Amino acid sequence: MSNNNQSSDEELKETIESLLAELSTQTTISKRQGAIWSLGKLGKRAIGYGVVEPLIEILLNDEEYVLRCYAAQTIGKLGDLGGRTAAREAISALLQALQDDAPLVRNEATAALTKIASALGFQNRDELITAYEE
Repeated sequence: MSNNNQSSDEELKETIESLLAELSTQTTISKRQGAIWSLGKLGKRAIGYGVVEPLIEILLNDEEYVLRCYAAQTIGKLGDLGGRTAAREAISALLQALQDDAPLVRNEATAALTKIASALGFQNRDELITAYEE
């Protein structure tokens, strides 16, 4: 690996660690929302840096529906989440989010499941759900 790649990998890691720290330490909705949005902009590059678990925690447990929406959206932007096995926990959380009280959270969870289904090679969201419920 070249020094350039090592440098950019290290910068990516530092960026992600900083964003994850903001998720756990910031109290304002806008700052947490900004951190989630920034993780989403990184997309698949964020896989492997421990971003899925904090996003799932927000999706399932945060009091603020807007943060749950952003978490669902960001999970969808991560694509295949590193493969079918790695995606199981996120898919399970998104399926739970389909029952959220907030319609916007349900909509974002549906959209995220559709994106993940496509990234994993399923024909559609229903095929993905059937495969993961077995």
